[in-house]
Amino acid sequence: MIIAGITSTKLLVSLYLLLGVLILAVEARRVRSGQTINALTLFNAAYFLFYVFVPLNVLVFGEDAVRQEICISDLVVWRLWDCV
Repeated sequence: MIIAGITSTKLLVSLYLLLGVLILAVEARRVRSGQTINALTLFNAAYFLFYVFVPLNVLVFGEDAVRQEICISDLVVWRLWDCV
């Protein structure tokens, strides 16, 4: 889908980058004001990792960048089967 000459991929990348910059700006302001690391800081870091960093990798490098060759759940089932 193209909106005003901007493809959906470019729009998504720019939205994720904006979200990442906003999270980093909030955390930088908190650090400069001398506040300690608390649950909100850890939540923002986890949110940045899972909802900004990973989607950007998928959009820029493709789905193969995050796909694993061996599924971890299959590996666990295989190991459990060996023990039985």
